[in-house]
Amino acid sequence: MGAVRKTSRKDAVAKSTAAKGRGKGNKTPSVLKKPNTVEKQGRDTPPDRAAKRGVSKPGRDATPRDSIVYMTSTRAQNGFGRMLDTVAHGGTVLITRQNTTQAVVMSVERYEALTRGPASDLDTLTAEFDDLLRRLQSPTARARLRDAFRASPDELSQAAVAATRQA
Repeated sequence: MGAVRKTSRKDAVAKSTAAKGRGKGNKTPSVLKKPNTVEKQGRDTPPDRAAKRGVSKPGRDATPRDSIVYMTSTRAQNGFGRMLDTVAHGGTVLITRQNTTQAVVMSVERYEALTRGPASDLDTLTAEFDDLLRRLQSPTARARLRDAFRASPDELSQAAVAATRQA
């Protein structure tokens, strides 16, 4: 029988790490390493494009009121809480996918202000129309309209001149 060589635990660990490529002399170059997630956080919009647009970068501590923040869809998904904080401080978040804006996240107050505006104008116009219709259907207005349609051309021109002088 041949001699059996006994290996220490230290030698076994060194052998397994060398086989996996993690030995002392076999370091992975930093270029091939996966980038740190902390390093990737500020890369949604290149700094020069953000400066040209006057847009703040997402994920910063404070966002000024009425600011617009661009976020990629992945970043918005992974940093949902940060996005809500931006909106809560009065900002608006535009979510992009492949450099195209796909969605907008804004506060409830801003949304209600945008959706309430045209409806209130329509309500105002409806109320004005209803008031005018009510006045035109009064007995006095009916008599005046009947007289206007029965008037001669000379009477109409005199009435028009008189109305212009009063205005």
